[in-house]
Amino acid sequence: MIISRFTQNIRKQDWFAVSVDVLVVIVGIFLGLQVTNWQADITEQKTAEKYLVRLSSDLQDDLDRMRHTEEFWRTIKNYTEQSLSYLEEPEQNTRTSWSIVLGFFQASQIDPFQVNDITYNELQQAGQLSLLENHVLRQKLAEYYSFNGSDIGTQLMRYVPAYRKRIRGFMPSIVTDYIWKNCYSNDNINNNISTQKLINCESPISEDQNRRILDSIQSDQETLLALRFWYSTQTSALQFLPTNIKTATELKENVQQELKNFE
Repeated sequence: MIISRFTQNIRKQDWFAVSVDVLVVIVGIFLGLQVTNWQADITEQKTAEKYLVRLSSDLQDDLDRMRHTEEFWRTIKNYTEQSLSYLEEPEQNTRTSWSIVLGFFQASQIDPFQVNDITYNELQQAGQLSLLENHVLRQKLAEYYSFNGSDIGTQLMRYVPAYRKRIRGFMPSIVTDYIWKNCYSNDNINNNISTQKLINCESPISEDQNRRILDSIQSDQETLLALRFWYSTQTSALQFLPTNIKTATELKENVQQELKNFE
């Protein structure tokens, strides 16, 4: 319609009408671009909001996992302290042979920690970090996910001790099988978090058999050295965890604050 009128106006040499037609076309194109840009902005805002919701959820997973890890490691450390006490001061022991054997085994348990960085990695790989317009928040996220992958605290939380392999070599298969079936459980909290529990249980073998296991452990100096090093690692890791928990808590609060801008 407008093209036909435009052509007629040129033939008539009605330059004012031609100018009006050109102006109408330009305005139409401009408005069309503005609507397109507006729609793109709305889409990007909705995408950014979805990513922020997911980041908040990931950080909550990290916090739940860190708190459980801290509790679990304190339990392991308690078994480690009891085992060290037996090896370093056996004359002061008042516990049963089985409780000592079980303690040696449980002291070798681990609970490796890894941040839930699925959403952040997706943002990076898709080149969409710029959707998060708050550059301070982007910087904090980058520091959190890079730091928690390489800092010494996280490395300690993923450490597999030499003591674990050494002590389990002293355990007869009947004892190992029994402990896994009766003195340990692992329950899922959700899809990302599971809770390990160490349970007191009765002995599957005789007192004499337990004593022979303990005698073998006591005669091996390397086990004592490995246990001391493992104890030191546990102590260091438990010093870092509260700081990691504080950092994740503050970052989640920052993400939730950013989400309020979309309300």
